[in-house]
Amino acid sequence: PDLANMAFVESMFIWDVQSKVGAAGMWQFMPKTAMTYGLRVDKYVDERLEPFLAARAATRLLKHNYEVLGTWPLAINAYNSGRGSLLKAVETVGSKSIAEIILNYRGGIYGFASRNFYPSFLAILRIQENPEKYFGPLAQEEAEYPNYLELKKDQSLQEISKELHIPLKQLKELNRHYKANVLEKGLPIPAGYRIRIPIKSS
Repeated sequence: PDLANMAFVESMFIWDVQSKVGAAGMWQFMPKTAMTYGLRVDKYVDERLEPFLAARAATRLLKHNYEVLGTWPLAINAYNSGRGSLLKAVETVGSKSIAEIILNYRGGIYGFASRNFYPSFLAILRIQENPEKYFGPLAQEEAEYPNYLELKKDQSLQEISKELHIPLKQLKELNRHYKANVLEKGLPIPAGYRIRIPIKSS
């Protein structure tokens, strides 16, 4: 659960945010990295914009970071600045201490945002321990759970809507990560692709 707060540092939990360098979605994946960790980014869909699928990809990336770097602080910081940058930082500083790296390393792309990424993550964890202290009484929304359907044949959302008796508007709302040619122009989605459907439709 703690690691989920990284998405707040990356995007403030905004599902469709795009950076000036091409990262997109709540977990701010670049296209190539997204595809490396199992997300589709093509003319039909951009799964970087589907928060649950992107979160799964983020866990795979974080696990890889940890396997390479050996500590969670480094793995988390590498999510923002890249494994190569953190490996270079460890080599240059001569330590795996995230504090020493933040204070003393100034190489490559490890700039202001990279140095502040892990401290920002820790600050969010601190706030989450006692949110009422900072924001007053808060009402928590009920957790949302995804439900996916893998298509067995090429189908448009309009066809799926009729077949499953799901309102087209609701189907589009659940699948905002699909491109406009699918959502608005009725382009069929290829077999093997995943769409979100309401829980009651499973």
